[in-house]
Amino acid sequence: MLLDSISSGAIPPQPSGTTVHYFIYAAQDNGFFQTSPAGAPIRDHTFYVGTDITPPVISAFTEIGNTVNNTGLYPLTADIFDNLGVDTGTVYLHFQLNDGVFDSTILSWDPGEQKFTGGISLQPAPSDGDEVRYFLSVHDLSAAGHRTESAVHEFVIVNELLVDDFEGGLDQWINIGGWGVSSYSHAGGASSINESPTGVYEDNAEYILENRSAHNLSNRQSAYLAFWHTYLLASGDTARLEISTDGTTWQAAKVLVGSVNYAWNRAVVDLGDYIGMPAVHFRFRLTSNGSNSADGWYLDDITIHVDTAMVVTAVEPQTGLPREYALLQNYPNPFNPLTTIEYHLPRSGEVRLRLYNLRGQLVQTLIDDFRAAGVHSVALNSDRLASGVYFYRLEAGDFTRTRKMVLLK
Repeated sequence: MLLDSISSGAIPPQPSGTTVHYFIYAAQDNGFFQTSPAGAPIRDHTFYVGTDITPPVISAFTEIGNTVNNTGLYPLTADIFDNLGVDTGTVYLHFQLNDGVFDSTILSWDPGEQKFTGGISLQPAPSDGDEVRYFLSVHDLSAAGHRTESAVHEFVIVNELLVDDFEGGLDQWINIGGWGVSSYSHAGGASSINESPTGVYEDNAEYILENRSAHNLSNRQSAYLAFWHTYLLASGDTARLEISTDGTTWQAAKVLVGSVNYAWNRAVVDLGDYIGMPAVHFRFRLTSNGSNSADGWYLDDITIHVDTAMVVTAVEPQTGLPREYALLQNYPNPFNPLTTIEYHLPRSGEVRLRLYNLRGQLVQTLIDDFRAAGVHSVALNSDRLASGVYFYRLEAGDFTRTRKMVLLK
C-alpha cells in the first residue's frame, strides 16, 4: 500500500458530441476503499466532448433606479459565468443618454469583490429629466466566441425621487426588528410601513428600517427628505430619523419622544448639512423602554427633493382610532405616590378597570362606566395604599388583560 501517492490515467479520445461519465475507485490492501465522487458508481463525474454551445451567463447586474445623482458617474457591478471562461477583454457596458448614440466602456475584473466592476460616465453631467439606458455584452473563450447581452435597463435623473410608497415589498430596506407593510392606515395608496404591523411594539426593543441606497448630493444646491407619518409612542419611547455619510455613524435629524398624533402629517427634513456629500444614508429607528408599549410609528410615501422649494401639507387620517384593545404598563413603575395607566379602545362600550392585591382581593374600582373609542388614561393616587405588589385588570368587550405594578413608599 502506498501512502500519499499520486496516480494518473487517461480516458481515450471520444467522438465529438459525446458526454463522458467516469468515477475513481481506490482500494487498500485491507479492503477499505474510497470513490470519487462519493456514492459512485450511482453518482459520477461528467464532461462533454465537442464544440462549446453554452454562452456566458450574466447575473446580479446592477439595476440603477431613478436617482437624484446628477454627477454623471454611476458605478455598477456584474457577475458573469461561463463553462469555458469569460473573455475579460470583451465585457462591455453600453449606455445612451436620451436619444443619443450608444457609448461603450469596458468593465474590469475585481479579484477582491469577485465581480466585474465599472460604471457609466456622462460628460457633461446630465440634467434633471435626462434618461439613461444601458446594457452589458460579453463573449466567452470558446472558438465560436459566444456572445451574451443583458436586458436593457434605464433610469431617469430626477429632482423629486420617490424612495418608497410601500405598495410592494421591502427589498429597498435593511429591516431589523420586524417592520412590515400595513393596510390599517396609510397616507396614499393601500398600505404604509409600521414597526409592529400585527400589534403593539415590544418593551425594551429596537426597530431599525434603513434604506439600502446611498444618495449622492455632491452636485446639488439644496435637498430635503420628506415622509408622511402618524404615530402613537408610549411615554419615554423614542422614534428617530437618522442620517449618515458612511452608513456607520448616525446623527438624529428628527426625534419624537412619547408623542401621539393620529392624523397623517408630512414631515420635511432639511438635508442642507449634507450638500456636497457623495453618499447620504438614512434610516428610521424606534426604541422602547421597559415601561410601556403602543401602536408605534406608521410611515408612507418617502421622497427626496433636490434643488426645489418644499411645501408642507397635511391630509385627514383614514382612521383616528386604535386598531386593537390594549392595556399599557403603568408609568412610572415602581411608583410613589402617582402613576398613570393608559388603555386603548377600538370600539365604544362598557369598560371596567380594577385594582387587586396579591391575594386577589379587590382594592379599588378605577373605572366602571361607558367609554368612547380612543386612547384613554387614568391617574392612580396611592395615598391610601400600602407598599407592595398590585395587579390592575381591564375588561372591555371580549378583551381582558392584567398587568402588575409596584408601589414603593
